[in-house]
Parts: sequence; structure tokens; C-alpha cells
Amino acid sequence: MTSCRRAATCRPSRSCAASTRLHLLDRAARGELTTADGEPLTPVPRLSSALFGTGSWCQDLSDAALTHGARLVEEFLALFPQAPGGPDDDRGVSAHATDELRAYATSGIARTLAEAEEEWTARREELRRRIAAIDTAVDGLLAEDREQGAERRELLAERQATGELLRHLSQTSAHGALVELGLLPNYSLTDTTTSLEATLYWKEAAGSDEGAETSEGDDVRREWAYRSETRDYERSRKLALTELAPGNAFYVNGYRHVVRALDIGSPERRAWSGWRLCPACGYARTHGDPKNDTSPCPRCGSREIADAGCVHHVLEPRRVMSRDKRDDARVRDDRDERDRRRYAVFTTVDVDPAHLAAGSWRHDTAVFGADFTRKAVVRTLNLGIDRQDGSSTVPLAGDDVRLNPFYVCTSCGGATADGRPVVDQSQHALTASLAHSTRASAHHQLWCPRRRLRGSGEEQGAGVDVPLLLAHELTTEAVRILLPASVARAKERLASFTAALFAGIAARYGGDPDHIDITSASMPDGEDRDWPRRFLVVYDRLPGGTGYRNQQRVLALYGARVDELLGAHVEAQIDEPAVSLGLGSVHPGREVNRCCPSSR
Repeated sequence: MTSCRRAATCRPSRSCAASTRLHLLDRAARGELTTADGEPLTPVPRLSSALFGTGSWCQDLSDAALTHGARLVEEFLALFPQAPGGPDDDRGVSAHATDELRAYATSGIARTLAEAEEEWTARREELRRRIAAIDTAVDGLLAEDREQGAERRELLAERQATGELLRHLSQTSAHGALVELGLLPNYSLTDTTTSLEATLYWKEAAGSDEGAETSEGDDVRREWAYRSETRDYERSRKLALTELAPGNAFYVNGYRHVVRALDIGSPERRAWSGWRLCPACGYARTHGDPKNDTSPCPRCGSREIADAGCVHHVLEPRRVMSRDKRDDARVRDDRDERDRRRYAVFTTVDVDPAHLAAGSWRHDTAVFGADFTRKAVVRTLNLGIDRQDGSSTVPLAGDDVRLNPFYVCTSCGGATADGRPVVDQSQHALTASLAHSTRASAHHQLWCPRRRLRGSGEEQGAGVDVPLLLAHELTTEAVRILLPASVARAKERLASFTAALFAGIAARYGGDPDHIDITSASMPDGEDRDWPRRFLVVYDRLPGGTGYRNQQRVLALYGARVDELLGAHVEAQIDEPAVSLGLGSVHPGREVNRCCPSSR
């Protein structure tokens, strides 16, 4: 109960929802939770395979939660004190958190359980499709042929490893699966994660001890047995946007895993989606029909968003794959530096004016002010390899950027960061088993039908290479600080102000708040939508925010002097103090709902 109490007072959105689910599981374990037909809900089953499907445990939990949700949420809220001092009082559950929790208990929990079941089922079906594709590839190879026989044994080892993954998915503990799917909290207060499925393969002489890798040069006529092993690693989804991007190497436990493929979903339901990105502000049209909806941007009114070039295929990666030869992947001491690829990363911020909290303020005479919102959408985009080769730029969210998307095979998810693959052509000089050695086939997975030729050598498997951008989307609490152009457009001044702001926040917290981040963004200000303004956005890295918002609300809502905000000792340490940047003094009590005419 201590953990639930901490979650309820600190994280009103995400952890309260998880604590609610814990409360339901606790009731079920005590036999106090019944379904709509009056049958008692059993405790959590032992294996994950019993969680999902028709008549499964999660469906019964959803039925029980919707049937008794309105009553149960009031009983749950009664366990905690209510905040008596308004929205800034941390001594209890705020009214905002209470409203969100009631909405979640009566409808949101069913949606969360359905999404978890969909994710688990999609993972199972993806492994089954992979096994079927491997079987098809094996059937097309001759065991008697030396080269094709070697590739056939390699595919069979891959099939065995994939089968182990499928068995583990069904036989893992139900509690572990619930934690992995985000239905139960782990209290690590981290972002959602991206998983790396790392496969290591090797070959050994038939009949030798397993794991005893042998050099092929020992005996060219020796019969070889192929082995493979799969390991899973997780990274925060935002960090994984570059660390686990296609073409990059991930170093762990003495091995170097090169990311070669992305989980793109099933042919019936792709994991990527179409986004229409505004060239002038941080708005992104992600719902409805972004491809055909060419209406002006609802934030800044820009009509340029209707351009066909503003539509992009975007993937929020949940799982990536690597496959490396074990001996080549071992990290040795022959070099001190690790291989890292540089990617162009771009951050946009979208704030709906309807979600701005009351109390926004602006300076009387200078361009300076701040707003607070509980629902800022921060999108981080991986635009591909960072190339400074003089290629053309495109406008995106008020800046000019270069797009070098990843090209991903729709048959296997194999991805390349090195530009559009060459057109696959028939290779008459190569056998079917050696077709993968060409550049056209290099980025495909071992079992991909496009990796080898079919029939007379003129036809390859179905599929195309789709250009994708990678993205991380975060909805969280944020403060946006309006800056004059003399600061926002001067990199040195913006860096000085950002450093001073970080130091000021650290002084307020009494330490380094590592869950706080700062980025610059273009957004319209109030009713003046024709010219988006530059803001410095202070946001929480954790989904929904941590709830430690009082210090930020002091920044956004109550003002005080700039020297008070940053601290006189901080101003003395930066190159250009905040006051010298023309920010002047902020007058407390000067609250407006839009930008003052004097500050435009």
C-alpha cells in the first residue's frame, strides 16, 4: 500500500492507473472481485498463455472492472487524503488526478487491457509468420548441394531459435508478462522501452561439444552444425531512437550487436502510420486520414501543410532485431573506440491552446512570458543518417532539416540507413543460395523471400522497401517560455539562457532534476497565429509528468523576477546574464490569456 500511496500522490496519470490495476488484482486474490454474471475472478494465472484469448483471464478482469468500476474507484480514492489546498497541494490526491482516475476506471482500463492483448498476440503471430517463412525458404533449398545445404542448416538453426522465442512467450510467468506489457508497474519511473532481439550464430563441427566453435579451414569437407542463440535487451524508447536505430551497433556483455531489422507488424496491420507534419510549427496530424486531409494547420493556420511532401511514414519502434556471427561480434581490445553512427535527431513540441492552464503571463514591455500545460506532445524524430553533403533541405516545425529516411523491407523488416537500396535485379552469375551477397539483398533477413531468386531466376519474392522515419511521442507536463528573437535565434545566447535555466531549476530542487529536459520549439502564441514564435520548453521526460510540478508552476504562473528565477549567483557565472538579454523584470500578477500587444 505504501507504493500505491506514493504513486497516487506523485504521478497522477500513469502510476495511479497502474496502482488501480494492482488494487483490482489484490481484490481478485482475496476473492472479492466478481464478473458481470456474479462469478468470482480467479487470481492471476501462472502462465502468460492463460492471460489472453477468448474467455481469458484479462477479459474477465476487464468485465469485472467495467461492471464495478464506478464503485471500486471511489473505494480506492477513499484510501488517500484529498488535497485540501488546491492544485499545488501535494498532501493528497488533486482534483485533476481524481477526475482522470475516475475516467480510467470506467472506460480506460478496458482499452488498456485490449491494447496489451493486441500487442502480445501480434508478437506471437509475428513469430509464427517468421517460422512459416523459414519453412518456405528451407523447402526451396537442396540438402545435397553443399552451398545450399549449408544455408539450409543455418535456416534450421534460425527456426529452432525462433521456436524457443515462441515457447518462451507462452510459457513465461503471467506476472512477468503483465509487467513487460505495462499493466503492472515496476516503479522504475522510466519511459516506455524498445526491445533488442539479438541473435548470435556460429557453426561447429558435427559431433563436437556444443559451443566449441571451430575454424572452417580445419577441414573443408567436414560436416558443420549451425547453432544460434537469442538474447533480449531493453532500452528507454527515446534513447533507443538512436542507440537501436538501423545500422547502429549496441555493445553489451562483450558483444557488438548491429541493428539490421525493425518489427513492422503484420501485412494486415502495419506498425507504422502516416503523419502529416506542419512545416511551420510542431503540429502533427496523426489521426483520421492524414494522407488525404489537406486542411490548414489547426495551430498556426499554415496552408503549406497540404503539400504532399509533408506526409511521412513514421514508426515508433517497439522491437528491433540484430543477427551477427558470434566470433565477429565479440568485442576485442584491438581498438579503444566503439563504432557509432550519427543520426539527425529533431524535436517538435505541440501544445493545444485549449490545454493551457489558467494564469499564463507576459512581460509588460519585452517579449518574455510563460505558460503551463499538462498535455504537451513532445515528438522526437530520427531523420536518418546525419549527412552534411549539400543535399536539399525541407521545412519542418519552423526549421530546415535534411531527411535521409530508413528503407525497410515490407516482407521481413530488414532495414538500411544507407539510402534507397539498388533495384533488385536477376543475378544470372549467382546461384540462388548466394543471391544474398549482393547489395540489393544485403539488408534482408536470412529467411526473407526477396533474398533469393525464384523459378527461372527472373522473379523475386513479393515486397517493397518503404522509407520510414523513427519517432518517439511523449505526452507530458511542460512549461513554455516565450523568448525574443535576439535570444531564440542566436545559438550562443540560447545556450547561455538554457544553461542558466537548468542551474536555476537545480537550485530550486536542491539537486539535479534528471527527469527534466529543455528544448526550443516554434509555436503560435495566443491569437497571433500568422507568425509562430520561438519558445524554450521545459518538460518532464516521463509520460504524463511526475507530478512534481510546483516548482515549474512557480516559473510559469507566479513569475517573480528573472534574477530571482535563475539566481544572482548563476547570472554571474554565465557569459550573458538573463537581464542583459533584454528580458528585464517580470511583474508578478500580470496574468493574461493571450499575448499582450506590447510584447509582440
